[in-house]
Parts: sequence; C-alpha cells; structure tokens
Amino acid sequence: MIEPFRAKKIDPDTKNRFGTGKGGQFQPDFEARELRNSVLEKYPLESLTMIGRLVVNKRPIAVIKYENNVKQVKVGDYLGLDFGMVTEIGEGELKLKELIQDSAGEWSERQSSLFLQTTEGSSK
Repeated sequence: MIEPFRAKKIDPDTKNRFGTGKGGQFQPDFEARELRNSVLEKYPLESLTMIGRLVVNKRPIAVIKYENNVKQVKVGDYLGLDFGMVTEIGEGELKLKELIQDSAGEWSERQSSLFLQTTEGSSK
C-alpha cells in the first residue's frame, strides 16, 4: 500500500530536477547571513531610507537611515529581510538583488531599489 504522506507522493516529479524544488538554484546561505550579522538585514526594505550618496576613493557609498541611526553601505553589502545585496549605487538610486521564496518553496531573484529621499520643503 502507498503511504499517502510521503514526500514523493506529494511533490510532483518535476520538482526533483536540478535548480528547482527543495529551494532551487537561488537558495540563500542562511549560515553566511548569521556570520555577517549585518544590522541592516534585520529591517524590512520599506523601513530603510537612502538619505545620501558619497564617493570615497572613487567608490560610491550610500547613506542609509534606519530608525534614528545612519549607516554607510557599498556595493556588495547586504540589507533588508530578503537577502538583498547592493549591486549598484547611482546618483539617486541604490539597486539591489533580493532572494525571495514563493509558496512552493522555490527561491528566485528579484531586483529592487531604494531611491534618494530629499527633505526639501520640510519644516523640520
């Protein structure tokens, strides 16, 4: 008799191919995240604000505000809850590559951006 709750019974055969199922080819390295222990990976991307851009030694650096603190990030740094890695820092935009998981457990890449926020016209 076939056991109804075995993984092979529930998972379609197509999920056993390389790069799909069981996380997929984009599955993030959870242990590396723990080792990095980046403060900005503890906040959702929506709560982070790009408030400035600097160029130091010909390398762009973005200034990110979280809560009442600021932190500088460079290309290759991580931020946000979705394993977001900074890929580019432009004049008014910081671009990231995030890893997100769908309801089937598959991981895929998503491009996201943080735009420079100005406080012009503010009375503060």
